[in-house]
Amino acid sequence: MRRRMDRLYCPKFIDEDAETELAFKIPNGGYISIFERSDEGYDYTIYNESYDEIDSGVYDDDSITIRNALSNILDDEHVFNRLEEIDFAALTDMVEKREHNKSPEFSDTLENKDAPVEESEIKWTPIPESADDNGNPTSYSTKYRGEIFFISENGDGKYDVEFENMRHHGQTYYAPINDDFSGFLSRADAEEYFADNIDEYIAVRDEKILDSIVANTTEPTPEEREEFAKKSNTLNRFFNNNPKAVFREIVESAGLTPTEDITVGDTKEIFNALKSVDISLMGYTYTLEFEPHDDSLTVKDAASNREADFVWGHARELMYLIANENNISRENLIHNEVMRGTGFEDGKFRVEEFYKNNPSKNDFVKFLKDEYGIGGHSGEGPVRFADHDSKGIEITTTSGKETYTWAEVAKVISDLIDNDKYITQNDIDRRIYYAKVVIDNANENTDFTRLIHAHEILQKYGIEKSEPDNEYKIYQLKKGPEN
Repeated sequence: MRRRMDRLYCPKFIDEDAETELAFKIPNGGYISIFERSDEGYDYTIYNESYDEIDSGVYDDDSITIRNALSNILDDEHVFNRLEEIDFAALTDMVEKREHNKSPEFSDTLENKDAPVEESEIKWTPIPESADDNGNPTSYSTKYRGEIFFISENGDGKYDVEFENMRHHGQTYYAPINDDFSGFLSRADAEEYFADNIDEYIAVRDEKILDSIVANTTEPTPEEREEFAKKSNTLNRFFNNNPKAVFREIVESAGLTPTEDITVGDTKEIFNALKSVDISLMGYTYTLEFEPHDDSLTVKDAASNREADFVWGHARELMYLIANENNISRENLIHNEVMRGTGFEDGKFRVEEFYKNNPSKNDFVKFLKDEYGIGGHSGEGPVRFADHDSKGIEITTTSGKETYTWAEVAKVISDLIDNDKYITQNDIDRRIYYAKVVIDNANENTDFTRLIHAHEILQKYGIEKSEPDNEYKIYQLKKGPEN
């Protein structure tokens, strides 16, 4: 069973006749606003994550409601449908600050505007790649006060509220927040406990962080303590959700010039020479220190000691993306697109395995067409959207569109595989991580074909040693803990 990693959404809206202005946050980054014109029709504007305008226009049919007009606009623009409604005035205020070259303070961001999130506004979203063979998701996520939390079914069939516990050598590990946030009999119980207790947990945790940060300084005022917490948590969110932004600031602040063909060796050389650098994010300044290891790079904030580990392959990918993000040549666009994968779990690995069996060109083209299917995703930088169907791949940029037949796509992918550049270390790390998730959450209801495949992945990369060990684990699971 293939599990879709990227999904193409279609908007769903509720009719509201009296509305004259709306604003939404786009899940993959950016915002859109729309308001009724004084003459006729509606004005709409699309912004990126930094509140810069990237597109605007007029929808001149005022015979329909503003939500129906927005639905038609988004459908024309191939935008995801899972929009988060926000305050129109708040978005307008942030755009005006940007236009006047004012860096918005963290407390002014739309995610933290005014009052704290009410329980009814906490939305748990299923994680598609966690679905079992019946298509039922076993993990859910929510973004609360700028942080990502998860509710996952554990090996005992109970539910834990989890967070990112640590990163080590490129791997991300998750664990229950603490004992109080684990062992719930139902997901509903976990959600209710989270809503009632997460604010208190965050307050206590941040207090401990502040005690560590200011241990050798004069006792700060409450305002200073709040600012310390905002600063530390802001960097942590960038480490977790947008590491490319951190690396972009490193490149700009240090005056680095990564080339468009940068290698892992080049990346190691850069960071072995670069001991520390000051960067700016969301109006805060951080001193980042670099600790190169044989297989990874540790990036640490000198003030809070918060750190993130990047295997060298991942660090090189981030540097490559930064070097190439303004390159919208036809060749670079399709290269970046195929390196994303097919949109399905293990898609790149299936593609490489099929190609290495020496298929004919026509068979490889047909395989890619079937593997990708019909779908697409939003982009970043100069790329706005990428769509694929039976004809090939179409990439929409800020300056136009490029289309590629499946034969052209097959040529690009085959060249990458022949040069051992298609599967990256980050691809392997993610594959290992998801295999561990399957094994760690296995129970008597787990599909054994998928479980065996997860063990085979760990054996392939030397994490599990032998097939008998695999068989013994499955035997134990079948027998149950009471035996």
